[in-house]
Amino acid sequence: MIVSSGDLLLTVVNDVLDYSKLESGNVEILIKRSNLLEAINAVVHSIKTKSKDKGLTIATFFDFGKL
Repeated sequence: MIVSSGDLLLTVVNDVLDYSKLESGNVEILIKRSNLLEAINAVVHSIKTKSKDKGLTIATFFDFGKL
């Protein structure tokens, strides 16, 4: 519970800092090509890691047939 609360607090602090950067105009955006499937898999892996502790199962399905 302490770790979870610490993670939540860190997320809130980072969000506030990001918002203050937006307000001050100190935001740099780097646009580059990336692999969408790798990005999705990284997000899904992160969610799966947290969901295992709660007894949840995460399943994904990708349909690339129409691309």
